[in-house]
Amino acid sequence: MNESALRAQQITLWDPSFESDACGMGFVAQLDGEASHTLIDYALTMLTRMNHRGGTGAEPDTGDGAGMLLALPDEFFQVKAKEAGYDLPNKGDYAVAQLFLPQDTEAKDSLLEAVKAEIKSAGFHVLMTRDVPFNYDNCGPAAQEIMPSFVQVFVKKPDDTKAGRDFEDKLFRLRRQLEKSFSSDEFFICSLSSKTIVYKGMLHAFQVGLFYPDLQDEHFKSHIALTHSRFSTNTFPSWDRAQPFRFLAHNGEINTLRGAENWMHSHQIEVYNEENSDSAKLENCLEYLYRNGRDIPQSLLMMVPEAWGDESGLPDDLKAFYEYASSFVAPWDGPAALVFTDGDMVGARLDRNGLRPSRYSLTKDNFLICSSESGVVDLEPSRVIEKGVLGPGNMMLIDTTSGKLMRNEEVKAYYAAQYPYKEWVEENIAHLNDFEASELTQETNDIETMWKAYGYNEEVIRTVILPMSEKGEEPVISMGFDSPLAVLSNKSQSLFTLPKLQTHQSMRFVNKLSFQQVFTLVVMGTSKLMVLITVSNLKLIVQFFQAKILPKSLTCKTNVIVQQLSQQFTMLLNHHIIVCNVR
Repeated sequence: MNESALRAQQITLWDPSFESDACGMGFVAQLDGEASHTLIDYALTMLTRMNHRGGTGAEPDTGDGAGMLLALPDEFFQVKAKEAGYDLPNKGDYAVAQLFLPQDTEAKDSLLEAVKAEIKSAGFHVLMTRDVPFNYDNCGPAAQEIMPSFVQVFVKKPDDTKAGRDFEDKLFRLRRQLEKSFSSDEFFICSLSSKTIVYKGMLHAFQVGLFYPDLQDEHFKSHIALTHSRFSTNTFPSWDRAQPFRFLAHNGEINTLRGAENWMHSHQIEVYNEENSDSAKLENCLEYLYRNGRDIPQSLLMMVPEAWGDESGLPDDLKAFYEYASSFVAPWDGPAALVFTDGDMVGARLDRNGLRPSRYSLTKDNFLICSSESGVVDLEPSRVIEKGVLGPGNMMLIDTTSGKLMRNEEVKAYYAAQYPYKEWVEENIAHLNDFEASELTQETNDIETMWKAYGYNEEVIRTVILPMSEKGEEPVISMGFDSPLAVLSNKSQSLFTLPKLQTHQSMRFVNKLSFQQVFTLVVMGTSKLMVLITVSNLKLIVQFFQAKILPKSLTCKTNVIVQQLSQQFTMLLNHHIIVCNVR
C-alpha cells in the first residue's frame, strides 16, 4: 500500500476492503478481423459519450480513470519502428510491453535498463524501446503530480516458441517475473502481449484520445477495442487502477468478493496484489483459469454463473456444467457487466442479477458495438441490421479469426457439450437425502433437557420462540448481531447457529481457514441449500461436530442426526470434492 493510502487509512474511515466500482464500458469489433482506424474513432467516440459515467474529484480536469484495450496495431508499430531505424518481425512474432515507469528521467532510464536486463536474462531478445508520446496538459493537476512516464518495450518471440498461446504463456511468466523483481510503486505493466495493448491512465474518458496522440494516428488500426470509464466508490484513483485491464473491463461491483478471495487463498491461487480492486481480482482469477488451459468465455461462465436451479428452465447439460463448476469455483456475483478479449475473441457477459445494462448494435459492414448505453456511436438506421440487449446471465461472443458471431444459447451449448458434465455430476456428487436414514431414538421427554439438547437457551426462547408461538410474530432482532461465535462455545449449540459464522469474515479456524471456506452457502440460482466441502476441511468438520455439537450424555434426535452427518462425511473423506444438496 502506498504512503498516501496508508495515511488515509490512519486518519479517515476509509478502508480498502470497502472498494467497489460502478462504471461505463463497451467494445467495438470488426467481425471479419479487418483492422481499421475507423474502429479507433468509434471507440474514442464511445469513450467521450460515456464521460458522464466516470468519476471526478474537486479538480474538474482529473478523472477517476479511463482507457482502451486494443488488438495490437501492427501497421502502426511497423511504421514507427522503421522511422526509428528498426525492423520488426511479422505480426505475432513480437510482443509489446506497455510500461508505467518513474516520471524522473534519470530514475526512468535506470529502471528501464534494469528491466531490459531482466528480460534478456529470462531468454528474450529486446528489439527496441519507444517513449510513448503524451500531452501533459490534457489531464488534471492531481493526475500530473503522480503521473508516470510511458515506455513501450518490444520483445522478439524466441525461435523455439510457437506464435499464439505458447508465446503468450511465456510472456505471462515473464510478466510475473518482472512484477516480482521491481517495486509496484515505480513499475507497472499495463500489458505485455503479442496480441493486445492497453492505453489507459488517471484520465476522464474524453481525455484518452487527447492525452495519447498515438490513438489519433491514421496508421493506428485495430479490429478490437475495449473501452472503460471508471467511477469508483471508496477507492483512490491512480494511473494503474484505470481500466481496461489486460483481458477485460468491468462495470459494477463484486458482492461476493470475500468468499471468492477465500476460495483463491484456500486453493493456493496466487493473488497478484491484495490491495487491488474487486475488478482487478476478478481478472486475477480469470487469468488463473485461462493460463491453466481454459479460454476466457469458459472461465467467465464458470466464475459468473447464471441462475441454474430447477426452476431456471435451462437444458440439463448446461445445468450440469454450472453444477460441476460450482463444486470447485466460488461465484463472482455482481451486479456485473463485463467485456473481454484475448485479441482474437471478443465478447460481453452479464451476471445473473442483470442489473448493469449491455446494449449492442450490429451493422451491415460488420461492426458490432456493445456498450453500457445506446447511442455511443452514431449509426445510420439503414446500416443497423440487429439491435439487442443482454439479459441476466447472457453472453455474446465474436471470433474475429472466423468472423463468427455466437449468441447466448449457442455459446452455452458449445461449452456445455465439451465434456460429459452431466455424467460427472451424477457419478461424483452425493446428496444427503440419498443416504438411508437411521432410526431415531429419544430417551427423555424432559423439556429442559430437550432445550439443552437442541441448543436453545433462555434468550432464544424468550426473544424468538415465545413471540412466534404466542402471537405468530416474526422475531425482532437488532441489526448489530453481536452474539459470541458458536464455534467458540464450550456448550452445546444448535446446528442452526453455525451458518451465522459466515457473516463473521474475520473468524479463522486453527488452520487459518474461514468458516466460509468450509461451508459455502450458494443461495442464488438454486432452490437447494448447497454446502461445498473440500477434503482438506472434512476432518475438521467431523472433529468440530464431535467436539462442539454432540452432548455426550444425550442420545436425542439432534445427537443422532449429527452423528449420521459425521459418519457420512467420514465415509466420503476419500472424495476429492463433495457437494451435499439438502432438498
